[in-house]
Amino acid sequence: LIPQKPKFLEAYFNYGTILEKKDRLQEAKYNYETALTFDEKYLSTITHDEVCEAIINIDKISIDNVKIEDIVTLQATRDYSALLA
Repeated sequence: LIPQKPKFLEAYFNYGTILEKKDRLQEAKYNYETALTFDEKYLSTITHDEVCEAIINIDKISIDNVKIEDIVTLQATRDYSALLA
């Protein structure tokens, strides 16, 4: 469905949810952010608030997964690539 570039937020939100469950967090966040580019319709089953909550949840998961060793390395080297991996 996503390669067909749907024009409604539910498709991107639902795909993001699947990706999140598979621990593909950056891809999930991208799809959630894409969902926000579409207006809520009268019959929408997902709201922008729900999409925003999903994005916040991904950000929290990402922060929780940062190891103390990574933080120490970041402070010493200022190399932020470890967080992007």
